[in-house]
Amino acid sequence: MKMTKLFGLIATSLIALPLFIGGALGMGEVAEAAEDPVKVTLHKRVFEEDYPDSPIQNTGAVIEGFKGTALPGVTFTAYDITGYYHTQINGSSQSDVINDIVADTTAAISAAIGTLLPVVTNDQGEAVFNNLPATSTYQVGGTNVTKDAVYLFVETGTPNATTVTKKAAPIVLALPIYGITTNDDGSVKVDSSGNVTYTDVLNKDIHLYPKNLTATDTKEVDYGKTAVPVYDDDEKLLYYTATTADTFNYTLTINIPANIDSLTSFTITDMPTAGLALVAEPTVGSLTKATDYTFNASGNGFVIGLLPGSNAVKALAGQTLTITYQMKFADTIDVDDLQNNTAYVSINGTQQPDLITDEVGTGGHKFTKVDSHTGKGLAGAEFVIKRSENEFAKFTELSDGTYKFDGWAATQPTEATIKSKTDGVLNVIGLANGSYSLIETKAPSDNYVKLKDAVAFTVTHGKYKDTNLNTEVSNTPKGLLPSTGGNGILLFLAIGLGLMAGAFVWYKKVKRTVEV
Repeated sequence: MKMTKLFGLIATSLIALPLFIGGALGMGEVAEAAEDPVKVTLHKRVFEEDYPDSPIQNTGAVIEGFKGTALPGVTFTAYDITGYYHTQINGSSQSDVINDIVADTTAAISAAIGTLLPVVTNDQGEAVFNNLPATSTYQVGGTNVTKDAVYLFVETGTPNATTVTKKAAPIVLALPIYGITTNDDGSVKVDSSGNVTYTDVLNKDIHLYPKNLTATDTKEVDYGKTAVPVYDDDEKLLYYTATTADTFNYTLTINIPANIDSLTSFTITDMPTAGLALVAEPTVGSLTKATDYTFNASGNGFVIGLLPGSNAVKALAGQTLTITYQMKFADTIDVDDLQNNTAYVSINGTQQPDLITDEVGTGGHKFTKVDSHTGKGLAGAEFVIKRSENEFAKFTELSDGTYKFDGWAATQPTEATIKSKTDGVLNVIGLANGSYSLIETKAPSDNYVKLKDAVAFTVTHGKYKDTNLNTEVSNTPKGLLPSTGGNGILLFLAIGLGLMAGAFVWYKKVKRTVEV
């Protein structure tokens, strides 16, 4: 269950072979070199996950179809290190001196004759240095010495929109530069000894290709072994369903910039949707809270801020940081909504692309307990829900009377009993997609017959509020028999006989009077 979102471009090193072979970069001893200024264009390229299969030789010219993606926003600073270079080269080889400077630029920068204004790569990834002097004058023992200029180009700034884990290697460019011969297919021509060969044409418009490597920050989630994947007709994963008893394990792998110690801020933000809740604070690699990072709850997510001054954070420069944490469904979840979790990194306040996980949801079902004769809702009926022979669902009753799933039990525990409420309402939530059985364990009252058969029902995410799918569970009343052996209508018969007797006495009295 992996959700990977490209972002974090991670940097690296220069793999193109520098132009310092033979006289191409000059030995600093060519007195007759042209003094016209030169133009140097650095083409910043970024590769995804890996470099080209083999090193690419810079030729000083534009290389058509050069692979990689242009990387804007990278700052390069040029230093005039002519004096330092020529001082170091005495008794040494050109390649050794250049390798030493590339490995540790501190001394060369400290001894630089001058520093040019920094240049930031444009949308095409180009940093253009115009009108660089071809020669440079420095002092040796109080005497001015003029020689072919030597420049050191250093990547001094990375774009806020890119996580650069390793800066490009510094470039040492020793003038004059002559063209490199190429074959008809554009490949570099070499002699019988395998050495690059050069033309006699002086190059005053020099193009170099420093390269960066991209990497991928990742966010992975494990929804658990009981999660149910849901696919469309083309077998494409749509989402997962899980229960409210499940915990979801998240893992963030974050690439740390090489210049982390110079950043103003580097934050990791996690923003789950409303139906997810953080179980506990994340584990942030081997870093220590407050000492190496800050943690702040944000809604139902969080923001982690690395402290660039921390030694432990500095030690992570160019490496990855793993952040792990758990989430689960919130009690207030709308069970018909799918949930997801988005994370992103911000570098100096600039937000990087989102990392989003596969969506997950849960489900529920609504029942109504009724009198089979009158349809009136019946409260007080007790039930259990089973998934298999030895799996009883446990529930917690929420404040609104809804029952939230809390796990499975092999035997029927107290927490398994759920009861119909006023008007016979019985709602359960937090079940994954699947088939279940509702079993009545106690009738609403002694006046009703307890159900003998289980009621089968299905949970499908997104259908909880569909009233057409509600299940009506009816109980048959035990009936009302007529009464026998009581006073019945005797009272009414006595009253009737009394009235008849009175009428008879009155009649006899009237008749006697008439005869007289």
